[in-house]
Amino acid sequence: MDLAQPLSTLIPTLEADVLTVLARSSEPLTGRRLAQLGRRGSHPAVQKVLDRLVDAGLVEMQPAGPARLYRLNRDHLLAGPVLACVAGRQTLLERLRGAITSWQQPCVHASLFGSLARGEAGPRSDIDVLVVRPARVPVDDPVWQRQLHDLELRAARWTGNPLAWFETTEGDLLRAMDGTEEPVVSLWRDDAVNLAGEPLTSLLTRISGAAATVGR
Repeated sequence: MDLAQPLSTLIPTLEADVLTVLARSSEPLTGRRLAQLGRRGSHPAVQKVLDRLVDAGLVEMQPAGPARLYRLNRDHLLAGPVLACVAGRQTLLERLRGAITSWQQPCVHASLFGSLARGEAGPRSDIDVLVVRPARVPVDDPVWQRQLHDLELRAARWTGNPLAWFETTEGDLLRAMDGTEEPVVSLWRDDAVNLAGEPLTSLLTRISGAAATVGR
């Protein structure tokens, strides 16, 4: 699935770009502005798509002086499926949060990072998830491993994209932050979309503060 623009999975043409921009906008837009906001398509190409969608009733057009403004007709029978597709990323995040927060063996923290977190994912992108395992739970704990494996399978069924875990512990995080911070920690810090447990910024602050206290 195209995780950044899910509608493109069903409609691999310029219509997906136009409808995605309109679905995410609360204000009417000109054809030129639509072309600027979309991932592809010249103004003339976008205008042809708009003309067709207006004819179908899925997009509404209103004159505004010499310009024409467009908005998605949210009362159209097909508007619901369009909006559901456009909201695919948010739906995925909600499902991931629901699954992880219901784990029998809770995690200390889980967050999304990488291209999906940055809104740059494509059809073949992984769903990258950082998960911090409690120190008391062994890495080979059967309940813990089953949770990870089950969510991998479910995420693949939801999207067609693989879920890639980066599993660590508070101790490993602290070692990665010791001295010069490892690049991957900066990546997690910059990208983090929290899914469950203690927020990453709070977790990193807590463990670094605790280590500083012990070292005095």
